[in-house]
Amino acid sequence: MRSPSLVVAVMAAKFIIELNTTQDSRLELSGGCEGLFLRDLLQGLGLEYRVVTPVDRNYGFLLPNGSWTGLIGMVHRDEADLAMGGLVITEKRLRYVDFSVPYNINPLTFAIGRPKLEPLKNAYIYPFKIVVWGCSLGLIIAMSASLYLMFYRKHSILTMFLEVFATTLRQPFQFVPDSSTLKAFLSLWLLCAFVLSSSYSGALLSFLLLPTQSKIPENFFELSEAVDKGTVESYVIRGGITEFILNDASQDHLKVISTAIEKNSWYLDVTNIQKQSSLVTESEKVAFISGRFGLKLSLSKLSQQPKVFISNDVIAELHLGVAFGRNFCCKKKLNKIINRLLSAGLLEKYFNDVFFRKGLLDMREEHPIDEQEVQITLEEISGIFLLLLIGYALAFVAFLGEICFDKYNRKYNER
Repeated sequence: MRSPSLVVAVMAAKFIIELNTTQDSRLELSGGCEGLFLRDLLQGLGLEYRVVTPVDRNYGFLLPNGSWTGLIGMVHRDEADLAMGGLVITEKRLRYVDFSVPYNINPLTFAIGRPKLEPLKNAYIYPFKIVVWGCSLGLIIAMSASLYLMFYRKHSILTMFLEVFATTLRQPFQFVPDSSTLKAFLSLWLLCAFVLSSSYSGALLSFLLLPTQSKIPENFFELSEAVDKGTVESYVIRGGITEFILNDASQDHLKVISTAIEKNSWYLDVTNIQKQSSLVTESEKVAFISGRFGLKLSLSKLSQQPKVFISNDVIAELHLGVAFGRNFCCKKKLNKIINRLLSAGLLEKYFNDVFFRKGLLDMREEHPIDEQEVQITLEEISGIFLLLLIGYALAFVAFLGEICFDKYNRKYNER
């Protein structure tokens, strides 16, 4: 095509390709990292251009009747000379349209909201895992039975259990051993009880000062398990390349994710980037699969405590390019300009500028941290006080039982 005017189709998205509408109702490139890159590219071509967007707001996928939708469809039907906006170069698309040299490589990964802090009201059970708690209880019972036998049953098994348990709370052992063997045996237990109690108190303090976070998927295998269990929803952009990569995947865990997405219609519109951000940042039960390039722009923040975790696991490397028709006039010139712009580092500069601008906007919306938030509140340690009240209640019941038992013995002896 040798027309001096070009029709450029783009997929508008905030921070990526931003458009403005002029007074004569024409669209013009106004910002975004790829939008600024495309503007420089078109200026280098030296041709007038007109910007359009796809009606169906899709990147482009092949329909059963052999036609294409979205940006690829516009180029294939000669409705547009160029198309740009996160278009991935694939073998299937190359059969119908041509692509420029890749201007960016975008790893395909996922982002998920960072988990909330575990409630501190149950912090007294966090220092040890269930296995450690069980082993500690078993060790106390075994030690109580051993000392009960080594003291020749001079004291009841319950009394011995309470004495052994008291040593884990750093209370003295009240019974005096009468042999060297018993002294050595008891000394080893007191050392073990000291280490056990010190480990617990030290770990408890760290949990109170720095609460832990619940577990979230960190790779696609863990994500598939969470999706299969129904604890995490995984979204993709409708009509994007991610959907087709997952559908064509041979790995079982990726098939699980693909099936769940199709079954539950977990799709997002590429133009509604605010919904993408709110879905992921507000819940650790929502994941968004996309290129790392877009995830950083839409979800990452400059704050010291980011709300989103972006996985390091990658299932594909997406090569992004500019699509054009078979009869496009300036293929070599287009590739030459792209290489020059990349050599000058302009795309990276635009990305950093947009990311920094987005970070400033995010920081304006964030509220300053209240100093009282770092203090331990009564609600956070309510579980410990509840445990204390339960202990007092049991002690009071035991006290009443002793009184009743004593009165019963006196009446029985009087008879």
